[in-house]
Amino acid sequence: MYLSKLEILGFKSFADKINLNFKDGLSAIVGPNGSGKTNFVDALRWALGEQKTSVLRSESMENVIFNGSKNRKALGLAEVSITIKNSKKILPSEYDEVNISRRLYRDGDSQYLINKVPARLKDITNLLMDTGLGADSYSVIELKMIENLLNGNPAERRDIFEEAAGIKKFKLNKRETTKKLQNVELDLERLNDILNEIQKNVNSLSRQAAKTRRYNSMINELKELEVNLFAFELYSHNANLYKKKEDSEVLLQKISKINQEISEIEKYLNELKVEFNSVDEQFQNISRNEIDLNNQLSQLNTDISLNEEKLNSLENSQQNIQNEIEESKKNLSISENNLVQLNSDIAELQQNEINLNAGFEQIRNEKKSYQDKHQEKEREVSQLNSKVYELKNKVSNINSLISRNAQTKIRTESRIIEEENKLKSFDAQLISQTEDLKNKAEEFAQFAEKVYEDRKKLQEIIAAKDESEKHLAELRNTEFEVKNNINKLNAEVNFLESIVVSDESTKFLLNNKNWKPSDEKVLFGEIISTEEKYQRALYTALENAVSSFLVDDFAKIEEGINELQNSKQGKANFILKSTENPAKDVLNFQNESGIIGLLADLISVNIEYEQIANSLLRNVIITENLSAAHNLHRKLIKQGAGNYKIVTLAGEMIYSSGIISGGGEAASQKTQLIGRRNKIKKLTSEIEKLTNTLNQTQIDFKTEQTKIYNFDIPQKETILRQNEAKLSSIEREKNQLELKLESLKNNFNLIEESISKLKKEIEELNAEDSNFAMNTIKFTDELTETQKLLEFKQQELAIERKNLDDRNEKSKSKEIELVRLQSDIRYKISEIEKVQNSIAETKKRIEDKTNEYDTNKIFRRQLSEKISNGISLKQSLINQLQNTLAEKENIASKRKNRLERVANYEETLDAARKNYSKITDENHAVNLDIASINSKIESIVDITFDQYEIDLNEVNLKDRFTDEERKAFDLSMARTDIALLKEKISLLGNVNFQALEDYEEQKTRLDFLLTQLEDLKNSQKLLQETIEEINKIATEKFLTTIEKIRENFKNLFKVLFGNEGDADLRLEGDSPLDASVYISAKPPFKKPSSIDSLSAGEKTLTAIALLFSIYLVKPSPFCVLDEVDAPLDDSNIEKYIALLRRFSKTHSIQFILITHNKKTMEAADTLYGLTMEEEGVTKVVSVRLEK
Repeated sequence: MYLSKLEILGFKSFADKINLNFKDGLSAIVGPNGSGKTNFVDALRWALGEQKTSVLRSESMENVIFNGSKNRKALGLAEVSITIKNSKKILPSEYDEVNISRRLYRDGDSQYLINKVPARLKDITNLLMDTGLGADSYSVIELKMIENLLNGNPAERRDIFEEAAGIKKFKLNKRETTKKLQNVELDLERLNDILNEIQKNVNSLSRQAAKTRRYNSMINELKELEVNLFAFELYSHNANLYKKKEDSEVLLQKISKINQEISEIEKYLNELKVEFNSVDEQFQNISRNEIDLNNQLSQLNTDISLNEEKLNSLENSQQNIQNEIEESKKNLSISENNLVQLNSDIAELQQNEINLNAGFEQIRNEKKSYQDKHQEKEREVSQLNSKVYELKNKVSNINSLISRNAQTKIRTESRIIEEENKLKSFDAQLISQTEDLKNKAEEFAQFAEKVYEDRKKLQEIIAAKDESEKHLAELRNTEFEVKNNINKLNAEVNFLESIVVSDESTKFLLNNKNWKPSDEKVLFGEIISTEEKYQRALYTALENAVSSFLVDDFAKIEEGINELQNSKQGKANFILKSTENPAKDVLNFQNESGIIGLLADLISVNIEYEQIANSLLRNVIITENLSAAHNLHRKLIKQGAGNYKIVTLAGEMIYSSGIISGGGEAASQKTQLIGRRNKIKKLTSEIEKLTNTLNQTQIDFKTEQTKIYNFDIPQKETILRQNEAKLSSIEREKNQLELKLESLKNNFNLIEESISKLKKEIEELNAEDSNFAMNTIKFTDELTETQKLLEFKQQELAIERKNLDDRNEKSKSKEIELVRLQSDIRYKISEIEKVQNSIAETKKRIEDKTNEYDTNKIFRRQLSEKISNGISLKQSLINQLQNTLAEKENIASKRKNRLERVANYEETLDAARKNYSKITDENHAVNLDIASINSKIESIVDITFDQYEIDLNEVNLKDRFTDEERKAFDLSMARTDIALLKEKISLLGNVNFQALEDYEEQKTRLDFLLTQLEDLKNSQKLLQETIEEINKIATEKFLTTIEKIRENFKNLFKVLFGNEGDADLRLEGDSPLDASVYISAKPPFKKPSSIDSLSAGEKTLTAIALLFSIYLVKPSPFCVLDEVDAPLDDSNIEKYIALLRRFSKTHSIQFILITHNKKTMEAADTLYGLTMEEEGVTKVVSVRLEK
């Protein structure tokens, strides 16, 4: 089995379709970096079902599709197909070639195909599972995987070993079975919940049935009462409805008459409104014209007034400007005189500042001297205060410690009393626990003895069962062997019985029912026999006599001949049994080399046929070969011997006449005729013996099976497990008692130690109190002396502080005087700046006011002209307004007349409408009453139908009650009776109307679910047994495989590193199926602390040794090695190549090598070169190398 073909289209850099045809042996993929060699590996992984984009070196699966290049567009499809030769049927498929294809479209759609037939990824995974192939198997190895194989996660490393052990399918089955088991357990849980609910329902439903019957009786009574009530109410409502409808008809007639009057009034009123609107429109136009004229006149008056005001303002402004100019000139003269005076004052103040600074410096020096003395005294006082504070703290702390020790001694003495009480309690508990432990130990010893006896008996039974099973296996083997031997003997008998003679005449008589020479038809060759090595010679010597019939009576011979003549079937040979034994010719010959003897002496025949045999075989000599026969013939001729025959073992014969016959070998079937009857008889006898042996074996087999069944080991194992569980429980109780006893002893010792420590603490506290008392006296004396010295120093400090205060007062006075003088100087400088600014501003103001006066003179002249024009226009507008007011008064009179007529008719219309509204409201009220009555009628009919399915519309209400019954019907009493009955029904509570039917239904369902529960329990047990069986088989296979790989790894490591090298595999973990696989490797003369310490080349050789160790156990049909040889030097490359050749020849593994190494290329049978003649597109060229 090997990879025979790989087709790639549109996958990564393979833009054009390429076909790679592989042979078994070594093939190499070569090419420069970036030419697409790793893309070849990715394509192979992808076709085998790889789903991880990180392994394919892509961010998303879509990126594996050719994405275009400088000169090519992107493709919409990627497809890879691999063809695997399956002649050894390693893949579970009936085909000698298996083609696996995978397609991916840019829109995300994908396809998998097996032999051009659409399939699922799961189908491909199942097809390749445990074959050494697959996306994550060891059939494709890259250089980076070498590091991961040795240094990666031990749990992940397991995958390769599981693939080699062929247990992935077991783990998959286990996962599926576990999932099924979980589902079954969930179903059991749900079913138990359902059963509990249904059981409660069944119990409840039986109680509800009686309540349902009482309820039905009350409901029937209620129905009768309510239907009578509803019928009476319906009759009353119908009578009231008839009266209301008559009232509505009268009101509708009144409404119609009033409506007609309103229409006539509205018509005449509309005509009046049209006349009024025409006059009103004229009045509105004149009013608007009046308003416009008033607005124009008002605006003109406003403009004239505004201009007159502006003119007056300008005249006042001109006078003010002249006054401001004169005032500014006066202020300018005053400011210039002030500036001269301020400069004189500043010079005088600056001289006074110099004199004050000299006196202030002298006072500041004196103050510094007094400050130094004061600070020295303050330091001395501060030090004495600190010492006093420290001594007070020491005395206070000692007093606190003495108080604390007193409290501690009280608590400690109390604890000692508590601990002594505990000690007494623990002493009693120790005695009790010791007695309990002794009893439990005796119980454990007795039960352990019982468990030991049970286990011993079980082991004896298991041993007996194993012996029986062994005997059973032996009987099964014996049965198989006996059956096999019987079948062989039956086959021989069938073969002998199937042998037929070659001539047609003999066949004819054998099958002819008319000719019966005796009880059975016997040929002479069947009754004569000899050793196998003489059979051919005997057959040749007998010639036609082999197929001659043995006949008792000559007449039978004639009958046979007549049958042949009549049927024209040729001739047959016959031998009469009464043939006399003829006299033998005396032949003188010695048993020389090559001469065996007389053939008649070498045959076996029944006594009754001896004469015939002697007659036919007299004077027949048998020799080993033709040369010996010829020499004997020559001697007999010289002796003048009479009639004789010499036959060889090969079937050649020399007659006394000198005729020699020989050449072709006699047919094997014909020679089998010799002694056939005796052979069949002998074989039949053996078959009978073997059949008897078989029958006895089968009886023994059944007996042994019954014996094994009667052992009933599962029940005994169950009893043993129960007893062992009980023993474990007793042992746990004993251990718990031992722990409690040990804990009590430890606590007892701890309490004793605690009491001793507490007493010692009290002694230590008493010693501390003694030391504290001495220190208190010492520190109190020292505190008194220090306080006296402090009082003296404080007096000295007060004197120094008074002297310093005097100097501070003088300094502060001089400083205030200096600051005041400096402030005056700054003020005078500020006044000079203000005066200078004021002079500049005054000059600017005089200039600006002069310009403003000239501009105002021009603006006064323009305003006078505007006022004169406005007065002329005002008089014209007043004249227009007087004419408009006269016209407005005339139209207003007409408008008033029309408006009064409209108002009168509107009052008439309003009165008619109010009357209409009143009658309409009355009719509406009647209609509401009718609607209410109809609603009540409809409600009564609907309620009656909904509750009791009685349509009161179809009931003749007059016939339901007589006049007396109708008059006597008490509506209030009927409602009271109904209410009381409803109260009784309400007191019944909730009623299950389906109680009886539901009870039967729920009971049936309960029985069904109980059956389901039993089925689920059986399924649970079966699934648990299946998981145990899977675990057992998988564990055995995994451990066996690991051990084989381990031995191979050790040997191959020494092959690659030398006999001094050492390597090993080990499992770590509680369960072999979950254990991590760890690798250790020690090259010659090295003791690395871990695999990480090895060089890259050593790691590669170690990984190669491990991989090839796996191949020895579970070879992969083909293996792709991607630049695995990169870290190896030339000497190790040769070892690597030798290993490849060895495995390729002895284990028929196909290797596809991706390499840059020249030696590896030379070792390959076929080279495939990958290039990128066109940027971004991989091309392939292949070369077959003849070795």
